[in-house]
Amino acid sequence: MSCEELLLEAVNLIDKAVRVALSIKNQAMRDGALGIVASRAVAMNQFEKAKELIEQMVDEELKIQTYKDMAINFAKRGYISEALEIVEQIPHEEFKVEALKAVISRLISKKQVSRALKVVGLLKTEEFRNELLKFVVEEMAKNNQLDGVEEIIESIRDPIYRASARNTYISALSKLGRKIDESLWSKTLSDIELIRDTIIIGRGRGYLRNIEATYRKLIELENLYFALKKGGLEEESNRIFGLIMRFVTEIKDVDDRIDALRVLIRNATFSENASIDISPIIERLLNEIESVDNPLILAQVFKDIGTYYIGRGAREKADSYIRRALEEAEKIEEVFQRDALYRELTRDLLRLGVYEFLEETIEKFTETRYKIEALCEYAMKVRDRKKAEELIAISQKHTKKIMNPVWLAYILQKILEAQITQSIGDIKSTLGVLLKIAEIIDNKYSRATLLASVAEMIYKYCLK
Repeated sequence: MSCEELLLEAVNLIDKAVRVALSIKNQAMRDGALGIVASRAVAMNQFEKAKELIEQMVDEELKIQTYKDMAINFAKRGYISEALEIVEQIPHEEFKVEALKAVISRLISKKQVSRALKVVGLLKTEEFRNELLKFVVEEMAKNNQLDGVEEIIESIRDPIYRASARNTYISALSKLGRKIDESLWSKTLSDIELIRDTIIIGRGRGYLRNIEATYRKLIELENLYFALKKGGLEEESNRIFGLIMRFVTEIKDVDDRIDALRVLIRNATFSENASIDISPIIERLLNEIESVDNPLILAQVFKDIGTYYIGRGAREKADSYIRRALEEAEKIEEVFQRDALYRELTRDLLRLGVYEFLEETIEKFTETRYKIEALCEYAMKVRDRKKAEELIAISQKHTKKIMNPVWLAYILQKILEAQITQSIGDIKSTLGVLLKIAEIIDNKYSRATLLASVAEMIYKYCLK
């Protein structure tokens, strides 16, 4: 089936989704379906259709969500004025942030930093301005536009956003081989120390820890450590690493301490810093779990350590820890928890572009729909065409075990996506079966959103 034919089918599907959504009698359900269909229409560049659907919605929050999606799509295509006009129609600032980020990203890619800063000024709420200023710094670093960055960082008032922005700047300097002044990293450290992660609950009664703020604080300390290490500042980076370890010790709750160490390991793995040794953190985590007998916690810990070693290229250690993770996972009694662990592992491996252990892990799923989903995600990533064909064929065989039409339609959509991505198999046949299944779904909300989702998926892949 050619892309030209598929695109025509996508247009027909979005029109059909609109008709089904409009036929829903319950107002709340109709608005929900219209909101999703409108967002899919936006992704397909059908802005007029989306506007028509918005006008038929009563729920203001759903309207706002659709406006936000429209603004983002306009910005990504370079229509800045149009995007900003739509943002003006969004009444609440918290819903404007993501749309304005898309505008800022586009402007900085065109070297229009001063205009991007004016966009930040459109918001009155300080927290949102701080978030956007940090984003400006991140985009400038991504585009190697470092002139004026320090001044922008100093204008950020919240220490957590300021520390994060300055870490981004220091990391960019390291990559470019530029010198990192002591004043720069010491300011970052001072800002990290200003981040409040405790709440006093009364004189003599102690305090409560805001553990999420603690994790953010630790991540910024670790990012500073990585940046200094890459910049060749050994003494300074060792000092920061010592602070990280002391800070972890201050966390009194064992479960929180284990989670904090996992956060540090995952940050190293997925922030392109796995090449930097963090073995003391791993050793500390292994010490913390010595008395733990919960297989879910143990499986999560071993999984995270294993994926870190994969990132480092230490395959022997990675193999050992991944196997231990799988052994512990088999002891988890709750099926949904066990399958959730397998999903985490398969997605981590795919994110790292590593296919070892994948088939073994996928085979362990209890729920067929998760097994098929993982097979399709694997098929979309693998470069070997024969392997992709094999994975899609296996996933198709498993569909016979799914009786629920909604789940079957969802799974067929994943298979169709894999086929289109790899240009494999009888796409027309899969699409035909999927649409027949959609027709027997009684719930009109599910049917409308499914049709719109399939339409968007086809459209996106045909335009790649």
